[in-house]
Amino acid sequence: MKIFLIKISIIVLSLIIHSCENHEKTIVLKSRKIPNKVIYSTNKAKFYFNKKELITYCNEKVNRESSGLKYTQVIKFLKNTKHKPVLIQDTLATKLVPEKEFYFWGDDSLIRVRKQNHPYNFVTEGIRWALLDFASAGNLRIYDDSSGSLIDTIIVKKEDSGFYEEKKICKKNGDVIFSQLTKLK
Repeated sequence: MKIFLIKISIIVLSLIIHSCENHEKTIVLKSRKIPNKVIYSTNKAKFYFNKKELITYCNEKVNRESSGLKYTQVIKFLKNTKHKPVLIQDTLATKLVPEKEFYFWGDDSLIRVRKQNHPYNFVTEGIRWALLDFASAGNLRIYDDSSGSLIDTIIVKKEDSGFYEEKKICKKNGDVIFSQLTKLK
């Protein structure tokens, strides 16, 4: 009986340790010139996509996922925007409102929320998911605002805390330039 309990304890501990593991992959970005660019701009970096590749990716997602609305909006936005390059700010279709409008305990500090009636209110969400896949494949260029230069190598980390899962794109020195909550448990 004692040995059985020890074996069960070992299995439980190994599962806990495994669930808190961080997985990371070093990726060398393809150093290619990107024609017909789409730029997703955040406060830390600018992410450069090829417009045709991004539209193809979104079309595949629309056909495979039941929640294809965000990708449909990305395609519509890319096709309707006449500017070259296409610039997508991470603040697209958002507004600043006092925190107290959303939380009982909130105060007058401002928080950013999605404009529900905006025709492109899910574009940035679709771009953020595409960004993770393109980065994992090395199919984009990243301009780091803090260093003022293009990044040639990134680390894609998957962190699992047991309560949530998050993917991060980091520079070689470990500085996070992008993160996305991927799953709540």
